[in-house]
Amino acid sequence: MRRGVKVLKNSPRWLWANNQMGNPDLSMRTAVCIGALLIATCLANARTNYLSPDGWIRPRIKAVAITKERPQHLQVTFELVAVGKTPVAVAQDQFGILISKRRWYFDSGLSFTNGAPRIFTVSPDTRLTINATVLLTNKWDEKQRWIELSPGQYGAQIFIGSGKTRQFDYQWMGQMSSDRLEFEIMERGCQ
Repeated sequence: MRRGVKVLKNSPRWLWANNQMGNPDLSMRTAVCIGALLIATCLANARTNYLSPDGWIRPRIKAVAITKERPQHLQVTFELVAVGKTPVAVAQDQFGILISKRRWYFDSGLSFTNGAPRIFTVSPDTRLTINATVLLTNKWDEKQRWIELSPGQYGAQIFIGSGKTRQFDYQWMGQMSSDRLEFEIMERGCQ
């Protein structure tokens, strides 16, 4: 090395001077790290192409009731109709329910029976009837529970939402709501 020239450690000149440039261990380690980073990036960006539905789904609430056997459960019966040329599919976690009275509302999820499929697929122009239970607490205020609602007239709507990426074939990727169904909560139950 020449006098007066300072060589920084790990610079190309230092590596060459200290015979590290041709070190197979260092070269292999670098190649393995770059390869692993490239594979991880490819896997993270990989997408599986799922079939898109050619149509839409329409929910319709048929009944809201408090069962005598389980008075703490608000039972909802609704149906899904696929309109279009292909099946339309919806996952359980895409459903929500809104119970409202004038300016007050209760927004919650639905719980399905153990035998219910995780994904509901509806063929074109057919109806699928589903029973579900309203979750006990409000999605936005866990202290608020539907069981504490005062007697009176309420309206219920089923909502179907979605994420930003399709996770299975024919998944509905939009937002849809049912018509409002009026029901009454009485002292001892629901009509």
